[in-house]
Amino acid sequence: MGFLLLFGGYQQIISGILLATQYTSDINHSYYSVQYLGREVYYGWCLHYLHSSGVSFIFGLILHHIGRGLYVSSYQFRTSLWLSGIALFLLHMMTAFLGYILS
Repeated sequence: MGFLLLFGGYQQIISGILLATQYTSDINHSYYSVQYLGREVYYGWCLHYLHSSGVSFIFGLILHHIGRGLYVSSYQFRTSLWLSGIALFLLHMMTAFLGYILS
């Protein structure tokens, strides 16, 4: 499961960087730059949907990982590890929320 999370994280970073190369954040041109990405950039629509659906994949894996930890009661043995995992989960949620709001 760790490999899938690592792969999903790398996929998000790489697709985000590639999307950022074509995006313009000017208030008058931001909508049109997203439309340009989907229509004119070679496989830009695929990159856009890969990036947007990758978030759901990562959060599904994280929630499955947390649920498995709750099922086996691993939080009782290593409390600091459990709390750091919850902190990372909250950090991922904040990052995803800001990315959703800014786009």
